[in-house]
Amino acid sequence: MKITKTILNRLEGEVELKLEYSKDKIINARILGTSYRDFSNILKNKPYLDSVILTPRVCGICGHAHLIASVKAIENAYQNENISFSVSQKAKLTRHITLLSEIVQNHIRWFYAYFMSEMPKLSSDMKDYLPFEGEKWKRGIAISNYPIKIIAIFGGQWPHSSYALPGGITADFSSYDIGVAKSFCTNLLKSIETYLIGIPIDNYMSLSENDLLNHAKGDVGDFIVLSKRLGLLHKGISYGRFITGGYIEGYVESSVFENGIKEPFYIKNVNTKEHEFKKFKEITGAVYNEKYFETGPLAREINSSNPLFIGLLKKLGDSLFVRVLARVDEIIKLSFLIKDALEKININEPSYTKPSVKETFTGEGIGIVEAARGTLIHKIKIEEGFIRDYNIITPTLWNLGSYYDEELNPAQKAIIGLSSDIEAYLSLRSFDVCASCVSY
Repeated sequence: MKITKTILNRLEGEVELKLEYSKDKIINARILGTSYRDFSNILKNKPYLDSVILTPRVCGICGHAHLIASVKAIENAYQNENISFSVSQKAKLTRHITLLSEIVQNHIRWFYAYFMSEMPKLSSDMKDYLPFEGEKWKRGIAISNYPIKIIAIFGGQWPHSSYALPGGITADFSSYDIGVAKSFCTNLLKSIETYLIGIPIDNYMSLSENDLLNHAKGDVGDFIVLSKRLGLLHKGISYGRFITGGYIEGYVESSVFENGIKEPFYIKNVNTKEHEFKKFKEITGAVYNEKYFETGPLAREINSSNPLFIGLLKKLGDSLFVRVLARVDEIIKLSFLIKDALEKININEPSYTKPSVKETFTGEGIGIVEAARGTLIHKIKIEEGFIRDYNIITPTLWNLGSYYDEELNPAQKAIIGLSSDIEAYLSLRSFDVCASCVSY
């Protein structure tokens, strides 16, 4: 019997991983948070529009997703009470662009600074990915600045932007600003092509399963070659159940996938369970239809019925290898969606239309978006203009949270049966852990 305990960092906060071995196999894994933030109670009894200012502070990486989810929750409350308001196409496209830009920058930084930075531990020829020292590490961080610059043009800052609000956005930009954003997007796509995938994007997007498994160019090629050499293709397999509660226009709709069947997502089927975090450090759990589901880029690839990833799922399972490839694939997909949306913006449309709502508004609403790590849900209850209850269900709660004491969450399921600490770390990292989102 052997027990190891590790603090995983290089993420938003820290996560504690405890592993128990028997006969050189992991038989138990506990994933614990290290801090309790309690945003739900922070928000209670405050004017409801304060949520638009406070919730982007939940996370330094996905703050924009929290902003949009909060705005959508309030707008949904207006709709439920038949309050008249409208959001222009200009505002919708701008929210779309900034949210996708946040996801893209997270994926790039995750690949270089969070995942590939572990590779030097496995192979001496991966020293270019050493944190702060490796040339590929530094280059990857530089590439991730392009989408941040796009966000800053429209949102004014990143992180913790509060430029969106019920009824639209506060940004009022010019044709010149759109042109600058387009140039950043062009540079982003060129960098992806030159460094991340190493071949023309059109060629990469037409790769078959076998072509992708044999791809050896670019930085993703380094990952593929090393994974094959170290036998990682089938490591870190979980339940093969996927949830996408939000949607991304032009890519994926709200849906769930189980046993090869895709069905619509219904918020009424979502349940959460609180824990005594201060005592046990257990992460709040979320389930759908009383079952654990994985959320994130791989879930979106599967729920978008992408034949490449449906094929990889059948061949390799929902392994850490396939999760990494899904996140890389999304970098390309979403960058093109950003480019397309920039072409559609009409700067002459209004940025904001004030809703006809009284200060003493009462109502309830739900906002659901797809964040970098997966489905993010905000629920708000408003009474006489003040927040009476606020609940946040983050992607981390789906992937790492504990709901059933006797059952494994998706990340635990992926770790059990592995043979080493490093395999466990990589499996856990493949879910893109965010410690800021572990408990509310």
